[in-house]
Amino acid sequence: MGTHPGALFSIAVIQFNGSGGSKNHMNIRAGALLCTRAASYGHIDALRELGHCLQDGYGLRQNVALGRRLLIQANARELAADLFLSSNRKLGLSACSLLSDYGYNVPTPVAHPRTGGKVRATLLPAIKCRGCHCRIMKWARQ
Repeated sequence: MGTHPGALFSIAVIQFNGSGGSKNHMNIRAGALLCTRAASYGHIDALRELGHCLQDGYGLRQNVALGRRLLIQANARELAADLFLSSNRKLGLSACSLLSDYGYNVPTPVAHPRTGGKVRATLLPAIKCRGCHCRIMKWARQ
């Protein structure tokens, strides 16, 4: 198996959900182990999911203290990455990426492919761009 953290985490989610099969095809232990591997390669969402698995005893032996420590570590890493990126972009305001811990999928702010201007993504649903027909998030100019 490869070492791409995003792919490992995606396979872990497939194992957790039993995607592509019935509910009997869920393999919670394999999902937790794949999360462990992806987290060891630095995947923040995998680290957070592993923290929840340990805290709840989902696929692994329950260890509440370690689970909470991993959740705090994931939040700290996410905050550090967000602060590093925002200081390099000099945008001033950025989306609060810690919202992902509460179920919001907050995308990383990027420039629109056609305009190249400084933009940040909002928490609005995805729409199609009129100009180049790409699927983008609704953009808000800074």
